[in-house]
Amino acid sequence: MSASSKVHHLESTEPHAPGPPHSAGTRPHFWQRQHFWLEWGVGIFAFALALSTMLLFVMNTVADRVDTLVEQQNTAALKLAGNLRYFEAHARTADQSIPPGLLSDLVEFSRKTRIIRDEVHRLRSLERILTVGIATQSPPDVLHSVEADIKADKIWEAGIEQISNYQLVRDFSQETCISYKDIGGAIYTYLFPLFYALLGAGLWHLQCHLRGEGCRSAFLRGARYTIAMIAGTVIGIINLNSLSLPPLLVAFLFGYSADIFILRLDGLLAKLQPSGKA
Repeated sequence: MSASSKVHHLESTEPHAPGPPHSAGTRPHFWQRQHFWLEWGVGIFAFALALSTMLLFVMNTVADRVDTLVEQQNTAALKLAGNLRYFEAHARTADQSIPPGLLSDLVEFSRKTRIIRDEVHRLRSLERILTVGIATQSPPDVLHSVEADIKADKIWEAGIEQISNYQLVRDFSQETCISYKDIGGAIYTYLFPLFYALLGAGLWHLQCHLRGEGCRSAFLRGARYTIAMIAGTVIGIINLNSLSLPPLLVAFLFGYSADIFILRLDGLLAKLQPSGKA
């Protein structure tokens, strides 16, 4: 065997040096794309959830304000009706003077009725945003403002018209607020905890990628998201008074850590078990 063939034989039989291992930061292209879409998916979901929560909060604030205004306006309507009856009887004596306070009460009553109508219109607009543009019925637009320089012979007709218009606005406003509070309360109590638990599971998934832990198993990921959905579903029926935390925060924590949810259920089960044997 020649020297060149020996050298070639040694080179071919010498074990090849292993290539540089993949560092923790380099992953196959498939996992890089999955991590990218996971980050954006969780971020968009968190933004949409925060926006929906903000809309529900504003809608609930507006509905409470409408209820307060309607209650105040009911009292004002009774007072105005009594003053109008007094004015009618007073006008029969050929005295065309306006009783003290009647004109100011009428102007203020007209202004507050319009405020109620505008608040309900705002509530409907927010509801249209939350329901992605579903058409809803608009509040009645039959209001006419009472001017401060109204003539005495027009006050009776203007007052009766304002009370009639207020009754239309009041009925529509109460129906709208009751409907919203029923639907919005159900969404906030039973659906939002599920969403916040899923958000917590999404944060757990991102943490796995950041820490380099083995969470690529489809079964493991699916199980955690399923536990999060279960936690969010039952969050409304679990007694959380001892935690002194908002239900949505508890749902988020349960979604992020399944261990907390399981321990909470085990503690609840321990309370339900009999303390001693007969």
